[in-house]
Amino acid sequence: MGQTLDPRQGDRQMSRRRAFAHAATIAAAGVLSACQLPGQAGEETRPEAKEVTLTYVTDWSGGVRGEWIKAAIPKFIEENPKIKVQVDNWGGEVTVVALANAAAGTLQDVMLGSNDVYIQLVRAGDMKDISPVLKSLKVKMDDVIHVPSTIIYQGKQYGMPFQFGPIIMMMNKTLFKNAGAALPAEKTTYPELLELLRKVSKPAEKVYGMAIGGSPGAWGQWLPFVWGYGGDRWTPDLKRSLIGEPGSVEGLQFFVDMMHRHEVAAPIDEKGGLPSGVSFNNGNVAVAFATAPGTGQDRTIAGKFEWDLMYHPIGPRVNKRNVFVNDQANTVTGTAAKRGVFEQAVRFVVWCAASKTAQDLVAEIGPNAMPVLKSVANSPKYLAGPPASMKIIPDQAPNFRDPQTFIGWNQWRNDVVAVLLPAFAGKKAVKDAAADAARAGDLVLAKIPR
Repeated sequence: MGQTLDPRQGDRQMSRRRAFAHAATIAAAGVLSACQLPGQAGEETRPEAKEVTLTYVTDWSGGVRGEWIKAAIPKFIEENPKIKVQVDNWGGEVTVVALANAAAGTLQDVMLGSNDVYIQLVRAGDMKDISPVLKSLKVKMDDVIHVPSTIIYQGKQYGMPFQFGPIIMMMNKTLFKNAGAALPAEKTTYPELLELLRKVSKPAEKVYGMAIGGSPGAWGQWLPFVWGYGGDRWTPDLKRSLIGEPGSVEGLQFFVDMMHRHEVAAPIDEKGGLPSGVSFNNGNVAVAFATAPGTGQDRTIAGKFEWDLMYHPIGPRVNKRNVFVNDQANTVTGTAAKRGVFEQAVRFVVWCAASKTAQDLVAEIGPNAMPVLKSVANSPKYLAGPPASMKIIPDQAPNFRDPQTFIGWNQWRNDVVAVLLPAFAGKKAVKDAAADAARAGDLVLAKIPR
């Protein structure tokens, strides 16, 4: 984990090239209420129920995410003795590899998705609606936190929420206190945050009030500035990009000015990189972003300074906060249906999202993901932290923004960010870069299958 987004965060800032590793709003606890939970006496534990082995591909391989896989999979098998789970690994870009494996008939039964991949598989005929099985299990989707576009396409559901990743702001309380600056509060606006950071930032000493980073562009971190000033990415019908409109430009200008005019944020270069040695975890950044930071983040800081979460600032043009969130859902592939293990695969993804056993492990291990079972997300176990103000994450749930996933979502992000990066680096006028970015985005939107 870094001071900004985990490289496997829900946002998947750029096209994902990493190995999928082997290893691996607030209601009542039981999503499977009125029916038997996986592991209780039922279909999968009857003597006559067949034994099956599911294949599951995920990139939860190392660090605290790998710890979750190592702890959770044996517990699932213990509760579901007729269903074994084989955790597989892949290498390469997930979209290319997933589609190639689907075409070859070698796609795993369950996969941790990535933005528009599941939609491409649906359109290729390699996915099956899980809604009938969810209905038979009496699953209540209101009991889990989810964003529709990551699991539902054209009215059919293909997975369950799992890697729920709100992009949360963290603060180094020690830096604020040493500078004699007040801490950001629940009602702090973006201009007010700027004034607080002026007191903390000492760029000559490589101490900054804020850092944006994690991967080039880090749109989960600068988009809240756009939203806060009344801008947006695209129209609701996905036919026109709005990144060049006045509200978007004003938000982008404020973001860029924090780096290059006011010098309270660490400047990023034209590749999206931060100055060497500048990192929240190093203790020289007062405010930064991470995906649902918790126990794992606390282990990384290891007591070097006092830290906590903070509320996203209030946007001065919209009078509310906006939080980027994404969910890499566990999806059931068409392979499971072809192999006759479709219902077992659905039970597995439901267990990961809805079982108190699985979700308590998310709270305990802190794998840079928010528990999706609402009862656990609001439970004393999760809210106890660390950090101290963990309640800020579920408190901001009404401000979470659906990522609005569509085919071409990744390309729109990549193409637009590439055009904006020179402006972020102070090499191009924000207004000009935003206009060019809107044109680049429109080219992508024009290709969306309708």
